[in-house]
Amino acid sequence: MKYYRYTEFTAQSKLVSALMGMYALLEKTPKDTKIEITPFVVFMAFSVEAYLNSIGFRVVDYWDNIERNNWKDKIEILHSIAKKEASWGTEPLQFINDLFKIRDRLAHGKPEKIMSKAYQTRSKVEDVDPTHQEQPDWYKKLDREWALSAKEKFRITMQYLSSLHNLHESDYLHLATGGIAVDDEKA
Repeated sequence: MKYYRYTEFTAQSKLVSALMGMYALLEKTPKDTKIEITPFVVFMAFSVEAYLNSIGFRVVDYWDNIERNNWKDKIEILHSIAKKEASWGTEPLQFINDLFKIRDRLAHGKPEKIMSKAYQTRSKVEDVDPTHQEQPDWYKKLDREWALSAKEKFRITMQYLSSLHNLHESDYLHLATGGIAVDDEKA
């Protein structure tokens, strides 16, 4: 006989853990400190999609065939299997939709030319802080306030996804489990 240690690893737990680590830093950082919020969007979206795949692999026999589908199709399929209808105009699906719109703009972004307000003279335009950059409206909203409000929306979203298939509300936090496997080599 041979014995092996094994681990059932969950990708979303690593992503959620990293996201919560970023939140811990954000919450300790003084409010007047500028902090980059883009990683919060990225890790949140990755966490949601990883969790969709985690649920899908457990409840949909053919998930291997659809794992590469887009996130919205996955949510529709998980609702269908649960005999529920996805209500995209209400929370938390509205939050997921908004989150992925931002993530998609980041991941599939094309250059955008953003014009500043008009200045009366060239010297006034040259006096603007050279480190300031114009940003598109969709990106401007990614600030500390957005990140802090998104944390609770994220938690509610993950619990909602858990509830579709009667999984525990903290299922998305599930860390790796493990044990010992035995291989009886009888030939």
